Amino acid sequence: MDDIATVFRLDEDFHHIFYSLAHREFVLEHTGPQNVHYRRARLLSIHHEAKETIIEQHTDILEAIRANDRERLQNAIFTHLNNVNVVMQGPNMGDHALYFNPPYEVSK
Repeated sequence: MDDIATVFRLDEDFHHIFYSLAHREFVLEHTGPQNVHYRRARLLSIHHEAKETIIEQHTDILEAIRANDRERLQNAIFTHLNNVNVVMQGPNMGDHALYFNPPYEVSK
């Protein structure tokens, strides 16, 4: 699965199914297609993160659910959702800093 667009779509599908099963569809309002900045950050995190890592994290989440292990699930979800923060604060952020911190003031 080398195609970033495919990995992104599958990641989106996973999150949509997860939030729907948890009856937390409202989360999609903040992370879905209408939140362009969050989607851009996620896409960049997928670009810089090993695709295998994302699959492993999804697997960890599913295994924690199957095991009914709440603490493991919380840790797995935190690790997975924190990918965006890690990438945005890591060495690769410099490559994309202007996307998130333009050198000019944005009018409100």
